[in-house]
Amino acid sequence: MKKLLAAMIACTFATVAFAQDKMKDETKKAEATPAPMKDATPKAAAPAKAADKKKMAADKKKMAADKKKMAADKKKMAADKSKEEMKKDVKKP
Repeated sequence: MKKLLAAMIACTFATVAFAQDKMKDETKKAEATPAPMKDATPKAAAPAKAADKKKMAADKKKMAADKKKMAADKKKMAADKSKEEMKKDVKKP
């Protein structure tokens, strides 16, 4: 029984060591592979970047408009609430 347990533990450690070594190899391959792709990417992506910038600017303007609208709605709700409170105070005497 002790030998079986020792064999299982040794097998587990060997599997972990093998997996870690394999992960290191895959990481090295992954780091080496994209280098040629990086050279080709900026030329092809230049028009897309301009379009993305325009889209981001439009989104930013839309977000600013939405923020202003929310602020206006918040002010209106506060004004309506104060009017309701004033009406309640007037009816109480």
